[in-house]
Amino acid sequence: NIKILGDIPIYTSFHSCDVWLNRELFELDENNDMPYVAGAAPDIFTASGQIWDNPLYAWEKHKEQNYKFWKHRLKDCLNKYDLLRIDHFGGLFKFWAIPRDKIGTEGHWRDGPGQDFLESISSEINLDNLLAEDLFAINPLVEMDKAREKFQIPGLKLLNQRIPHDSWDDEAPPNKWEYNFAAYTGTHDSPTLKQWIAETSEGQRSNLREYLENNLQNLQAIDWDKGCYIGQEITARMKYRALLKKQIYNFKIISGKIKIGDKLIVKDIIYGEVLSKVNEYIICMLKIDLVSKKNEKKESIKFNNSVTRFTNASPRNKKNENVINHTVV
Repeated sequence: NIKILGDIPIYTSFHSCDVWLNRELFELDENNDMPYVAGAAPDIFTASGQIWDNPLYAWEKHKEQNYKFWKHRLKDCLNKYDLLRIDHFGGLFKFWAIPRDKIGTEGHWRDGPGQDFLESISSEINLDNLLAEDLFAINPLVEMDKAREKFQIPGLKLLNQRIPHDSWDDEAPPNKWEYNFAAYTGTHDSPTLKQWIAETSEGQRSNLREYLENNLQNLQAIDWDKGCYIGQEITARMKYRALLKKQIYNFKIISGKIKIGDKLIVKDIIYGEVLSKVNEYIICMLKIDLVSKKNEKKESIKFNNSVTRFTNASPRNKKNENVINHTVV
């Protein structure tokens, strides 16, 4: 039950078979050298910009070939992975071109293929399997945001960039993030979660603590002392594309037999699954609309063919008697 999310960089290495077998698809001069190289424009993180030293695509040639190179590239990756993140997704819409042997600040913006690229590859690539790393120097990049919305490709939000240093008036809290985003604690360009919390400003650390403490019930923490609710929050948001359609709940079995992997079935529709079991306690991933704290009735539910009665409780909080709010038997 594990899916692997792969990662594909937008550019390729100059000294690669990708380039040397497809020279007409890259911006090379008569000596097969790079007059311009790829990089990142100056921003608040890197004032001098970044030089990646990758060859630029000759996008008009790609379009003439109906983006065959990219279709083969994506198919090959999706044969290895279940899902695929396109790194520097914004570069399909605008990219920074730097003259060879110059500094990053001497580059200029060019237009990429944009929606035409996505329209073309969608004939052979299932766009539902793609994730866009859409963190970009131009914010907002309107054409990119419109394309993501049109093709329903989820983007990224970084926890370490979205927790404000000053006031929550400056940023929406994670539980208010819009639909169709994957939440990350950071990326390969970020410090680890532990390092970020240790080194960030006291204001950001305080706001993170405030958010977590105010949302513990929603996060359904298993062990608050160990802070594992952070992992649960990010896992749920990554898997369900930022809209919390399901949450993790822990229950105590009153009767019946349940094992890991059993499905919660309501009128022949699967509404949840048992993720873990210790003695009479189980952890389930359930659709939120099945759970209500206002209902104090103890109702029966059906796991596969076994009818079971349980309460929402845990070894650490045995007084919690919230139960499933759905008659399923």
